[in-house]
Amino acid sequence: MISLFPLFLISLSAWGSSVNAQAKNYPGAAGWPTSAAWQELGQATGGRLSKCPATECTSSQGAYVLAAKTAQDVSAGMKFATANKVRVSVKGTGHDFMSSQNRNGGSGSLLIYTRTMKGYQIVPEWVATGAPNGTAPQAAVGIAGGTAFEEVYPFVERERLMIVHGATASVGAAGGWIQGGGHGPLSNQYGMGCDNALEFEIVVPSGAILIANDYQNQDLFFALRGGGGGTFGIVTRLITRAYPLPTMNGIQISVRGRGYLDAMAYLFAMTPNMTDFGLSGYPTMSGSSYSSRLRAPGKTAQEISEFFNPIAERMRQLGVTVSLDQVVDRGTTSKRELFKEAAESEKLKARQLGGLMTSRLLARDALNEGNIPAIRKMLSSVTGGLSSVLPYPNAGGRVAQNRDLDTGLNPAWRDAVMHMIVMGIGGSPVSAMDPLSANHGAYLNEASPSERDWKTTFFGGGEHYARLLEVKKKYDPTNTLWCTPCVGGDLLVERSGRLYDA
Repeated sequence: MISLFPLFLISLSAWGSSVNAQAKNYPGAAGWPTSAAWQELGQATGGRLSKCPATECTSSQGAYVLAAKTAQDVSAGMKFATANKVRVSVKGTGHDFMSSQNRNGGSGSLLIYTRTMKGYQIVPEWVATGAPNGTAPQAAVGIAGGTAFEEVYPFVERERLMIVHGATASVGAAGGWIQGGGHGPLSNQYGMGCDNALEFEIVVPSGAILIANDYQNQDLFFALRGGGGGTFGIVTRLITRAYPLPTMNGIQISVRGRGYLDAMAYLFAMTPNMTDFGLSGYPTMSGSSYSSRLRAPGKTAQEISEFFNPIAERMRQLGVTVSLDQVVDRGTTSKRELFKEAAESEKLKARQLGGLMTSRLLARDALNEGNIPAIRKMLSSVTGGLSSVLPYPNAGGRVAQNRDLDTGLNPAWRDAVMHMIVMGIGGSPVSAMDPLSANHGAYLNEASPSERDWKTTFFGGGEHYARLLEVKKKYDPTNTLWCTPCVGGDLLVERSGRLYDA
């Protein structure tokens, strides 16, 4: 008996180490690259590699940072990291409302910084790489991996063109926004950002520089259009569809007073009609007031008033004061104004980084006049206390019509008409919103990182998630890229800043 006890301990120890082996090398470990090896990588990338000073590094930062300027720089970094079992983290503009998950950082990682990759170009008659002869050209804009919307928009607008964009000017056009789906003030007229992506240049963990579009690497093209950033590779160039610049008339709405919840429940029930008409924007609401500037690209101010006046009148009958003002585009409306209009909701989200953000994609089938009692009950729950609510009517319309596109986007977007965010402390907003949601779905770029069934909530679960995971395993078999909640996030576990096999 005495002789068996140590043997048992040895066996148990061996079993534990095989199941929970450290997945990556870290500074100080035997497998960590030598200083000479890092120096060689720095020389290969034109001196763009820097070491994080030990006195300034936090546990969430990379051990080294590669400020890439070309796809070749990214390729060198990826090859090096994969060969040496070093984790790669990716950072562009750094926008991430799941900051607690540090999805664009990582202790002991090689952080590849893409913000230094700048550039944009209008291609009036673009044809996909590898397309067959006779393929019809279309207008497009090429955007380098680190370019922000605020940099490309003035250039595009001067040519009287537009591209589908996000709510915040400083967000990167080719990064996590579009790779996670990409909603914006024009979504219900033109589709999600990922719906308009025509081609990606991407560096995968092997270091290969690939083109992903409808004609080559179609599986990767599928995953990059909505399956999440920092997961399958690093995008170094995006080609996105360009449209003629439309007129941007709209309406300014404010609601308050007795009967507020009844009136707001009715307004929510009208959301499918509003999004199908083309109205979209970034409202803010509390338990006593609602404010929004909604725009409808291509509609006249009179058409918008004629559409919305009956809705406003019904709300007044329910006891609230509704103030309406026309927003007329006199030929000077720019995307800067659209960014400014979304600024208040973005400020609320930014202030909430230390608190709780939850969200749900509310279904078309749930928002209707026959379901007003359930809508009112939900609003009563989520607008109480210290909560702020951002009810974005930016799905429906073209987002729903694009359901047959082969994209990695959470399928719940195709059944939704509203992306609703609740921010605050206390209560259970998810349980209140869930009965009205599309398959418990949420937008993976603006949600709680603590979702229990994250594979369904963010990626649609089932066959859809399985297909995304298959792409992940094909192009990143050793999990050089890892984040959570991301596709393949449960293949490794993080303990004290280090990654282990699950």
